Amino acid sequence: MKSDLAHTTNPATVIEQGRSDYVIVVGSDADPVEQFAAEELQKYLEQMTGVTLPISADPATIPAHYISIGQTQIAVEAHFCVRPRHRFDDGFIIRNRQGNLLIQGACTRGTLFAIYALLEKWGCRWFAPDFAHYEGHHELVPTVETVAFHENVWIERPAFELRAAYIETFATDDPVRDMRAVGDWLAKVRKNCWRIDQHVLFDFREVYPGKRADHYREGAWEAVVAAKTKRDLVLAVGGHGYFTFLQPKVYFEEHPEWFALIEGERKNRGQFCISNAEARRTYVDNVMEFVREHPQIDIFIALANDGLGWCECDACAAMGSVLNQYLRVFNELAVAMERYNPELIVQALFYVETATAPDEQTQIHSSNTMGWYCNFSRDWRYPLDYEPPGLVKADYPLKTSPYWVKWPERNYAYWSVINKWLSDFYNFRMMVEEHYRKYKFSSYPCIKPHLMALDFPRYREIGIADICVNYMEPKDWYSYEPTHYFHARLAWDPYQDIDAALADYAETRYPGAGPEMVSYLSNIEEGFNQFPMPHTYDYPLPDLERALAHFASAGEALAAALEKASDPGTRFLLEKNLKSLRYARDGVSIWYLAKTGKKQEAIATGEDLLELLKENLNEGLFYYEPGRPWMLPIIETYLDTLRE
Repeated sequence: MKSDLAHTTNPATVIEQGRSDYVIVVGSDADPVEQFAAEELQKYLEQMTGVTLPISADPATIPAHYISIGQTQIAVEAHFCVRPRHRFDDGFIIRNRQGNLLIQGACTRGTLFAIYALLEKWGCRWFAPDFAHYEGHHELVPTVETVAFHENVWIERPAFELRAAYIETFATDDPVRDMRAVGDWLAKVRKNCWRIDQHVLFDFREVYPGKRADHYREGAWEAVVAAKTKRDLVLAVGGHGYFTFLQPKVYFEEHPEWFALIEGERKNRGQFCISNAEARRTYVDNVMEFVREHPQIDIFIALANDGLGWCECDACAAMGSVLNQYLRVFNELAVAMERYNPELIVQALFYVETATAPDEQTQIHSSNTMGWYCNFSRDWRYPLDYEPPGLVKADYPLKTSPYWVKWPERNYAYWSVINKWLSDFYNFRMMVEEHYRKYKFSSYPCIKPHLMALDFPRYREIGIADICVNYMEPKDWYSYEPTHYFHARLAWDPYQDIDAALADYAETRYPGAGPEMVSYLSNIEEGFNQFPMPHTYDYPLPDLERALAHFASAGEALAAALEKASDPGTRFLLEKNLKSLRYARDGVSIWYLAKTGKKQEAIATGEDLLELLKENLNEGLFYYEPGRPWMLPIIETYLDTLRE
């Protein structure tokens, strides 16, 4: 939320003209997070000024000038203590005490966040994780001679309790290095919840029947645990996984009755038979064994298998909706987890068929649970609470899933279901996961800062506690960098001026070409705002023409930026934008040319574009996974239809 600031006439001038007598003080029993916070402050101040401040653990004699981090003896004697308001509170206070600084968070993670916020105030920016394709251009550390704190007190409180990012496949050539880089970046942008699919972290390839098990990245779990230890990130592990813990390869032959009855036959696909008590018990027992073996997990994400295929037997049908079937096994798991560890949270996913509103049969064990609402198929032209002309509010929420509601009414269908959950289950916390960075955007630079700035305040106002963004893929991170960056900033403060934030991003990311890059980014955003789902572009010609006009304006702005930029790092990044812009422009042009009868031009444009993509798959721009309907295969398939 907005900072509470009070200015003072006695600033803490930590470094002046390359000199300092300040000492960084930590407690004698400082935990790893507070110790890491001190080391981070020392490291970045040295990079900024060339001055290395010493770190001392509760010195016998209080230094003349100090920066106290966490619960030090200095803080105790000053009666400086920050109490958390809730379990996940990681707000912080920085106080100027006669030219010295007292820094403390509501938890040790909040103390670390205070250090990063202070460094940001002094000019640092954390644009992206330190992936190899950035070649060191992932953050800004300015060169300065003087560093001072001019306020009397600075208080920050995040708007959302959990501010999360979810890794589902993690396409990367170096999973250990890149997983560490993501954990490091999350803390720097003050996201406190790291959500990772179980199949990325653990090897289920021998028992899991689908492609998800192939997402396993060797060494990723160890990298996550190491990153969590230094940053105290809330770790949520799980994912689509009924068959991860009730494996058909293990159980189907002996117990076919445990699996879904589909079209009169028991199938080892889809879901399992929720009404079968023995199947539920086995699933719960296997999950419990898993969480006991991995005590670092704070939240277990208990998802059904991805896709449909729910059991059609009479006993399952008697439970009512698919949502209620799902919650039957979820509640049993929640009870088992609460008995094992009341602090361990289990999370339900409301997605596709389970995204319906609760009804009179809906029950949920709410003491150690939370929800995860996924409106991934929304209309991306409008905010989620958009009310299209002719909407009859009394019709909502529907009994069916919003997934099957036509655009643009689908947004309000999702919105009404979320509000129904919040009104019917007062004590049940809900996380909204938004696919602002979505696989089906196919690495097109579909950035959404202004849409997020419309959505987030409304989520906050209706009582959403937690917010999450999906798909953190190193392979095309640069295409979505502004989306990741602004998701973090708006999750902390959804009421900030997004245009001012965008201007700050453009100027600090592309020094000397800020206004031009604001124009570039705004036109890229508006170009893709012409489509409800930027995946394929079989849309009316006026929509395609408006998008191409925006991309042309983006090209003019980018050309102007390249003329003004002289710094090699800035030019390095602008060159990436040139390729990203060409993908946006030519990708849409293929459909436009085909629709206007210029088939051969469309084919030629598509063939040239495919070469561009294939030549640049390791530059952080384009993500391609063989066998999946994203990016390259979409264009290849469409060109084949044009050649027929």
